[in-house]
Amino acid sequence: MSFWNFLGELALIEWLFGHKKQDGVASSTLRQSYDYGREDEYFDKVQALERRIDELEQRQEQCDVYSDRYDELQDQIDDLQDELDELDDYFDDDL
Repeated sequence: MSFWNFLGELALIEWLFGHKKQDGVASSTLRQSYDYGREDEYFDKVQALERRIDELEQRQEQCDVYSDRYDELQDQIDDLQDELDELDDYFDDDL
């Protein structure tokens, strides 16, 4: 009976360590197939949004603080900032 227990334990150990090796291979494969173009895409979008925010802030500086145009520009800046935050959240999860 002890021989069968030994074989059962050996099979269990093999099964446990066999899965870990496969997981390691899978994660290694994922790292190798990582698409670095997505990082470039992310940074390009971030830079474009930041440039647009800077442009709107420059326009805003030329406006009267109490004008409707100032408020409109601030709304646009807030929307772009929200979009930038969503982009950061999306790519933080993805990258």
